[in-house]
Amino acid sequence: MPESRDASKDWNSEGFTCELLDTDLPYYYTKGYRGNIVYVRLLSGDLPLVTSNALIDGSADLHGRPAKGAFAPIPARLTLRAGRSYPVALLARLPTLAGMRPYLHSALMPPPNLDTAAIPVVLGGLPLHFRAISGRVESSAAEKYSESDLQRLAADLWIAAEQVRREGYQRRSALLGPASRGKVVTKEEVIEALDDEFDDMRTSAAYALGTVADRLPIAPFLEAIKDMRPINCGWCRAAAFVFGAHPDDVSAEALVELYDGVERADGRQLGRAHERVLIQVEALRAMGRFGARAPVDRLAQALTETHAVYDIRERCAAAEALGNLGALAPVEALIVGMENTQPEVAVAAARALARHPAQIPDEVRKRARLMSDISAARRIIYER
Repeated sequence: MPESRDASKDWNSEGFTCELLDTDLPYYYTKGYRGNIVYVRLLSGDLPLVTSNALIDGSADLHGRPAKGAFAPIPARLTLRAGRSYPVALLARLPTLAGMRPYLHSALMPPPNLDTAAIPVVLGGLPLHFRAISGRVESSAAEKYSESDLQRLAADLWIAAEQVRREGYQRRSALLGPASRGKVVTKEEVIEALDDEFDDMRTSAAYALGTVADRLPIAPFLEAIKDMRPINCGWCRAAAFVFGAHPDDVSAEALVELYDGVERADGRQLGRAHERVLIQVEALRAMGRFGARAPVDRLAQALTETHAVYDIRERCAAAEALGNLGALAPVEALIVGMENTQPEVAVAAARALARHPAQIPDEVRKRARLMSDISAARRIIYER
């Protein structure tokens, strides 16, 4: 991505102020520094070009290659809507989304409907998977790090990222602590935590939501699943809980959209595959609460498909969901699931089959009762 301007001369002595719009998941590496990619709208001043070329590696992360002597990070401050403020360093500025070449644009995962005039910039000093959806990035003057400053910049950025992590864990403890002591976490606290910048806080909020899911409005979660990027997995997982808690008010199509959409969105982010699985597990469990409207074929496919790669947890969730559907569950799919080579899957299917109200041959029912015990299932499967 060659740039025609001289990055080393592109400075504004008045500094800059930007409105932060959202955050992306891929990382940016340059001169030994790692930075988070955020999207901003310039409000005042100018953003310097501090890189002349960018390469994309196999995991879709970007590597900046500044011209010799042009790398000059700028001290800045990130202030979020919640009022928290963090020292950061502006490591790079990329072209606007509209001005990017296709290969570079394809490496990023901007949120849906983001303004094409948004400018991707790289901030150092933030932890992995940090996400902010609003705020300001400011630099009071065009102060640059000197050559001697660069020698300690890496350590300073690491310390800053660790401080953000510590503060995030403190908020996480404040959210989950009352729940562990039997106190009720309010729906307002959960919703606020889903927008937290700290990754573990967002994930924890989805867990804590289970106790208040039936009291939460549906509309924000229907809107949230339009953004199925891995960095939005907290909202997506919470949506599965909420949809399952409102089976009469949510369409089965919304659950299927969530289940299928997170698979498509997560295809190239292999490091986040475990979060995709957790979202899909909750979506499958929720399907089991939809009664006659449940997508039975999708559940049976997740349990029995031999050519697709399904996580064991997904297959178990599908079997449990079919069991909750009672007579609506196809007996044939449960019989196939009971013969799965993974004991956990076989047990989940066998337990659903053992209580199925349909007329089932005595030998099948007897085997289902036998395979409902995990020890017996393991012995039978491992002796095959």
